[in-house]
Amino acid sequence: MDFLFIVVALYLMYVIFYHSRVRSKSTERPKTYLEKNKPNYDDVYPYISSSSLLTKAELNFFKVLTLTLLDTDYYICPMVRLADVLQVYNSNNYQSHFNRIRSKHIDFLLCDKYTFKPLIAIELDDSSHNFDNRIERDDFLNAAFYSAGLKLVRFKAYHSYTVTEIKERLNLRVPNN
Repeated sequence: MDFLFIVVALYLMYVIFYHSRVRSKSTERPKTYLEKNKPNYDDVYPYISSSSLLTKAELNFFKVLTLTLLDTDYYICPMVRLADVLQVYNSNNYQSHFNRIRSKHIDFLLCDKYTFKPLIAIELDDSSHNFDNRIERDDFLNAAFYSAGLKLVRFKAYHSYTVTEIKERLNLRVPNN
């Protein structure tokens, strides 16, 4: 009887061990191509995250602009690509005109809260706007927004702004806070 017990116990241990090995092998996920051939991402994708989307001056302006527009029908969109606001139409030189706007950004865009229709573009002009290439870019932006029928308002870059100043410059009818 002891012999039979030992044989049955050994058989059960063999079955349990065998099935656990087969089960573990069958449930292992096969390695993907990337796992087998792991690339060096530092070489392929040499990117890091920016510390902030906005400069200090832009962030200061954004905070006061947010206070200015409380309880209004405006949304503030920072760092908007010009090609997402302006469209080239009816031109034989579409690509040339598109190339002039595809890599440029405006600092802020005020949009209708319900439709996201662009209403007012805002640019902060710091000392870099005194250089010839920036003056040329600013002239282009002024003309492009005028052509599109969109208001472009420029503010000198300062360390601080007031709600009253921004409200007056944007010519907004917003509730008094």
